[in-house]
Amino acid sequence: MSEIDAILDRCCREVPTALGAAIIDVGAASAVAITSADEALDLAGMAPALSEVARRHRSALEALGGAPPGQSEDLILTTIRGSLLLHVFGESEERTYLLVLAAGRAANPGMARLVLASYEGRLLEALR
Repeated sequence: MSEIDAILDRCCREVPTALGAAIIDVGAASAVAITSADEALDLAGMAPALSEVARRHRSALEALGGAPPGQSEDLILTTIRGSLLLHVFGESEERTYLLVLAAGRAANPGMARLVLASYEGRLLEALR
């Protein structure tokens, strides 16, 4: 198990009802690492669409005169069965990453956001 995989596993263990997590390279629209407790959860298959969501979010912020790179807010996508929390990090001209956490309906999005943000520095170091 790589250091990145271990970090994703720890991240999931800290969020009750977490189903899986992934790091996505937004520019490449592909998953760098994935962990999942649910075989039906296809985070790799979602990578292109989630990358597009992150790019559109950045465009919307720019149109609003919004946050400079590295200061965007998290995105939360909800469904009847659960939610996806998208945490943009490592945002730069060269590369942007998306930390995705899939969780069940009972997840606390505020707590999940804090957990994801707490792992950002370690993930950036491991990705270098």
